[in-house]
Amino acid sequence: MIKLLKYDWKRNATVIWSATVILLLVLIGLTTVGSLRDWEVDIVINFSILVFAMSGLLAFLMVCQTFNYNIKAYSRRLLPLPTIYTIVSPIILLILVQLFIFLLFIAHLIIVQLIFVDYDEIILSTLREQNFLELISIVLSVGWATIVATIMIFFSIAISKTIEGRGGTFLGIFVCLLLFILPPYLAMIILPGFATENQSFSFFRLESINSANGAVHYNIVPFESAQLLVLLYDSLILGALLYGIVYMMKKKIKL
Repeated sequence: MIKLLKYDWKRNATVIWSATVILLLVLIGLTTVGSLRDWEVDIVINFSILVFAMSGLLAFLMVCQTFNYNIKAYSRRLLPLPTIYTIVSPIILLILVQLFIFLLFIAHLIIVQLIFVDYDEIILSTLREQNFLELISIVLSVGWATIVATIMIFFSIAISKTIEGRGGTFLGIFVCLLLFILPPYLAMIILPGFATENQSFSFFRLESINSANGAVHYNIVPFESAQLLVLLYDSLILGALLYGIVYMMKKKIKL
């Protein structure tokens, strides 16, 4: 596993570091120009969020390409490793890269707050209001959602390889859309209590509170026993998808 992860890293290291340099240059330029020209700080923040979102998307596409390469290498017997390693290694790489991007994002917000002294960044202030358990619940939920979504994409990539030509591509796209639509719909039927205004995620729940002036506020409620149902539902889907990917890589892939 570690060897494959190192191999995946080396194959993508140049792209990752080049993208990091470009990202830093864009952020430095954006913050500098915004400060010198007295831009509204919201403009700087919004553009920064857009840049980081694009960076996260590119990281995700990079990992999908890595998995696609691993499929080919495994099918040609170039990776004499357990099949599951070819799935887990790109996911670990994605989590590490996304964590790095998130830390850069927080550092950038802190720098912006120091430059624009009178500005209280809502994201940082929101994070400061949460206790340790609430923050951990949010981090775990985001990480879990990333893993589930990534495996859904990997399953779609794997199934697209079972049919040669454009038919496989269209099948992969169709299955991908189905995976992102059908499970949430089934969850609303199987777990109707979680489809109300109290939105339940894997490791926390958003509790809506109506204030006297009509505004709606949300409280973060850390992991409760009820969340076990959500985790169980996600885990069943995750297990089925992993089994399907492994089966297709061993039996059905056509290159």
